[in-house]
Amino acid sequence: KDLNGDDNAKLISPCKCKGSLAHVHEDCLQKWMKIKYGEKCELCGHTIKHLKRAKPLRNWVSPKLKLWDILWSLTSIVGIITSIITIWYSQNEVMSKTAEYILITLGLSTLLASLFLMISAIYINKARIKGYIRENQIWRICESTIDEKV
Repeated sequence: KDLNGDDNAKLISPCKCKGSLAHVHEDCLQKWMKIKYGEKCELCGHTIKHLKRAKPLRNWVSPKLKLWDILWSLTSIVGIITSIITIWYSQNEVMSKTAEYILITLGLSTLLASLFLMISAIYINKARIKGYIRENQIWRICESTIDEKV
């Protein structure tokens, strides 16, 4: 039986292992690879060949967003819009040069801070983003050919 209790699950031979370890359920191996983030057999060290492609959009699983994620994104977007408006407004001809320099400096500072916030949010959530990408892929394991077996 596979993890879902299916007696008729497809058995494959994805690596160079022999004997009772040579055959595994394709579904079980896919689940293991997704959880482990591994692409090599832990016993023989053979790289398991597999193909990945995106699921159709209607089958995508949306990420679970936390309040912090939404606030972080909104703050970044508001900061970028504010900086663009500030820089654009500083081009007003009636304004003194000092006020213009102050506005440009504030606008550029806000823009850089907002970009920093967005980049750091992506970096901090890198593992969640990878998990989201993996969740929305279809994997197919390629079997090893007989000549590849040791």
